[in-house]
Amino acid sequence: MDKRTIIGLVLVAVVVLLLPFYQKYISGPQRDQAVAPAAGESSAERVPEPLSESPGHESALPASGLAEEPGRPSAQEPDAPEVPLQLQGAGGQLVDFQEMKVTVETPLYIAKFSNLGAHLVSFKLKEYRRQEGDLVEMVSPFVEQELIMELNTSKGTFSTAELPFFYDGDSLIILEEAQSSTELNFTSVLPGGMLMTRVYKLNADNYLLDHHVETHFSDSLYIDQTVLWWQGGLYPTENDVKQEMRFYKFCDRMGGEFNRESFKAGKEISIAKDGSTDWVATTTKYFVVILASIEEKFNGSIARGGWHTTEFDKATVELPQIGIGLLSDERNNAIVQDYRIYLGPQDYFDLKKLGEGFHEVVDLGWKYLAPLASGLLWVFIKINTVVSNYGLVIIIFSLLIKFILYPLTRKQMKSMMEMKQLEPKMKVIREEFKNDPQKLNEQVMKLYKEHGVNPLGGCFPLVLQMPIFFALFRVFYNTIELRAQPFIFWIKDLSQKDPYYALPLMMCAIMFVQQQISIKDPKQKLMGYIMPIFFFFIFRNMPSGLVLYWTTFNVLSVVHQYMMELGNKRKLEADGVLQKADK
Repeated sequence: MDKRTIIGLVLVAVVVLLLPFYQKYISGPQRDQAVAPAAGESSAERVPEPLSESPGHESALPASGLAEEPGRPSAQEPDAPEVPLQLQGAGGQLVDFQEMKVTVETPLYIAKFSNLGAHLVSFKLKEYRRQEGDLVEMVSPFVEQELIMELNTSKGTFSTAELPFFYDGDSLIILEEAQSSTELNFTSVLPGGMLMTRVYKLNADNYLLDHHVETHFSDSLYIDQTVLWWQGGLYPTENDVKQEMRFYKFCDRMGGEFNRESFKAGKEISIAKDGSTDWVATTTKYFVVILASIEEKFNGSIARGGWHTTEFDKATVELPQIGIGLLSDERNNAIVQDYRIYLGPQDYFDLKKLGEGFHEVVDLGWKYLAPLASGLLWVFIKINTVVSNYGLVIIIFSLLIKFILYPLTRKQMKSMMEMKQLEPKMKVIREEFKNDPQKLNEQVMKLYKEHGVNPLGGCFPLVLQMPIFFALFRVFYNTIELRAQPFIFWIKDLSQKDPYYALPLMMCAIMFVQQQISIKDPKQKLMGYIMPIFFFFIFRNMPSGLVLYWTTFNVLSVVHQYMMELGNKRKLEADGVLQKADK
């Protein structure tokens, strides 16, 4: 077995050994439980405990986790201000409250708000569907309302969960024109001198909500702390829910530094951090909710939740409910706060345009690999503007990479052919110095030098391919552009594995042909059978888009290798004819 084969096997072994660690990196570090700071350590620990579930709703969470009906006020909070379901009219008279829903439809989403709490009760994305066909819903079925405000006051915890608000706008608003927007104004004036206003600004051309909050209490009641909650986390959107669980993360950006946390199944989720906070987020594989500040910085980030045992896609699974909160210390009897809320897909380039480092929630792999992955994704998107089928995009991309690597690949194949031509001389040297390994190596290197052959030249293109391969793995595995993108016939989703393993088998067949062309030494023939089988087991569960790329690249390599072998054979035959003529 020559050095080139040994080096190749070592490289393959390194890839195989590192692959489990890389896949483990995708899901992040596993934590048994993230514990909130102890009393007195930070302002974050003053966050009120999640509210109790409403009567008649059975929670699957631990007592200290989020309730299935978050935001329902607890009957065991005697200090909380009483909130009758009545509004105070302009003349001071009490008016019976009637709940109403306000719907805002844009080209991107359908949002529904309730005047009970001025909460978001539904947010459906019109451009994305679940595997079953219905629109992706950002508000989890585990809860009835989101964007709940909690205020820790001098007389106890107060929540907007059942606070009635006055709304005098249209119940249906449709934004069709680009760059158009609308505002929803909710106001509540209640006995006890409390005034609260919540204003939402919605845009037609993005997934951002700007949220303005003003609260004024009487002089005898001051606000110590506020929390804007997204309590229900996100609901799965993919059929392979077990795979999607790897992407359920809590993210925040504090002091300009991005952090990502993952959690162990079945364990309570509890994190409270203190410090200048830009934003907090909860993610699935393809979608994200971000609670961010506008101009001012908030004082802490929070994650609270647990795991629900439920039926999903005809199977019993544990689904996480990673609620997030953005915390602010106030110590005043009035607050004025402005939030920016993102509800939508993890689109890397759209999130990057929004600024604030939102694009960091898209997990593109290792820190030094992420720029390459984002660059390859950019190339895919540009090609897709001309070619609509992403399968064809991958094939064109393979041609492009082959063209870029052509000089190196040609040099590799030329080096391989020169090595073959030196094989008779190598055999003589091995026989002559078989009892003197040091002298044998010296003579072999001398032979390489005389003929200008680099024994490592054949391995360099393979080494160069490894970063591209791992970057493409992240692109196919984790970017929403490839989600649910079909190719042909049985391949309905290039981000998922080939259900019939047809592409991995085709790839292995091409590899077998390639091995038969390149391997001439009878002692190495066995490798021509082992390597294709070996690679099948590596690639069988990888995204079909990645397998398509590797298969296409190998087909091009076989054609290139065959053409070079044919050209070299003709050259040798021509040299032989000339030699005979000279004699």
